[in-house]
Amino acid sequence: MPLGHTVWLFDFSENHLLNIPREVQSLHWVVNQATILACVLWRHACVDVDERESTAENPVIVKDYLYFISDDRRHDHRFIPHMREVIVNDYFVGRGMAKPNFIHEWADGCAGQNKCAAGFADVGNSKQAWSLGIPCQRNFFETAHAKGEQDGAGAHVKHACSGCGSDFGG
Repeated sequence: MPLGHTVWLFDFSENHLLNIPREVQSLHWVVNQATILACVLWRHACVDVDERESTAENPVIVKDYLYFISDDRRHDHRFIPHMREVIVNDYFVGRGMAKPNFIHEWADGCAGQNKCAAGFADVGNSKQAWSLGIPCQRNFFETAHAKGEQDGAGAHVKHACSGCGSDFGG
């Protein structure tokens, strides 16, 4: 991976039901849900954050897991640019790292999220000043529903959230 580049592998987990164990009967019909988007991110090490610097001669790649939990349950193409903006502004710039100069995205082939006209326009316009100004290349897996590390990361969060539900409703 060239210096300044970053790779993101992301996918929506199916909506997570926020059940309250042993709820009163009337709450059975009012179940809140949350959308979970898991992103596995690879980047070059930065001395200010990682205490070591990646160079062309000695590349040091860091892998992080980022999670987005939202009450927006649409799972549509609009959430992807929002994710990109949060990662660049909060994860990179907000922590004192330089903005990446190229983003390689890996996603499944879901038509409503990634393989649609708006999704392609988003990637095509990614280097424009009114966007983040960072060129982006979106790559798709051969199958429409890629299975990989991002799915395991999403399952981990869902499992942790279901364990928290026992704290509610006494």
